[in-house]
Amino acid sequence: MADERMPENMVAWMNKKGWGQHHDQWHFERRWDVWHARAALPNAPAWIAQMIQEAKDKGWQRAQTQEGEAGNGEDFLYMHRAMIALLLDEFPEHLHFLRGWHAVPQDPADGEDAVPADLPGDPPNPAKGVFNADMAAGLAKLESHPPAFDGDDGFGLFLQTRMRPVPGNPLAVSADLQTGAHNYLHNRWSDNASPINIGDPTVNIFNTRFWKLHGWIDFRWWRFRRASGLDDAAAAYQNKLAFYKTMMGQDHHHHHFEAVMKINAKKPATRNVFQFDGP
Repeated sequence: MADERMPENMVAWMNKKGWGQHHDQWHFERRWDVWHARAALPNAPAWIAQMIQEAKDKGWQRAQTQEGEAGNGEDFLYMHRAMIALLLDEFPEHLHFLRGWHAVPQDPADGEDAVPADLPGDPPNPAKGVFNADMAAGLAKLESHPPAFDGDDGFGLFLQTRMRPVPGNPLAVSADLQTGAHNYLHNRWSDNASPINIGDPTVNIFNTRFWKLHGWIDFRWWRFRRASGLDDAAAAYQNKLAFYKTMMGQDHHHHHFEAVMKINAKKPATRNVFQFDGP
């Protein structure tokens, strides 16, 4: 099934809030070190340097906490839960678009979530085709053993990313091949020919499959917290969720400025920023 857009009233509301750029900024600034390291590699794709320059032109800066570092797993979970909560507050009639998968479809020919083929001329994407066995084992761990993680951050890091940067090597990855289901699944369903490419954080929030994935993640996090005896009424939880809801709920992010919009207009096509995240 081809990529399906979210309901147009939801798309319009997210555009008004500037969520596409804000979502991209949040992830890019936390991959700042990774992108600069990749740009310096021999034969690096030209779009990486272009993306870095675009970010600098927009005034984006390196986040203190990078993807894969302690603290980022928890932030990842809260930020996306805040987005879901805000959409539910605004569009309760569209609840079912945000529920998420009951289980992640692993058949590449799935009737509703078939994996798109590589585009002609693109290098083969190993995330497509037969579902990776380590990723399947990671999903089983998430679904069957929710308490087996070190708090919200440990759960979020395991689920989100294989990145585990260390001083001197921002490209270091976890030795646990079951980590990083989130990035793997974004990569698996990426389609650079799609205007709502799930691999591109500037536009993937308009794709129903993005919310199938993040609704599934949010449910798994809820289940983990419940199994671990963590209290959603606790002040620390409520304060952090409120922080992210306030951040994502405001109307005036700096990327609304006309200059930034002109920079965005130069972007030639969608990009799969998860293409290096496969096992």
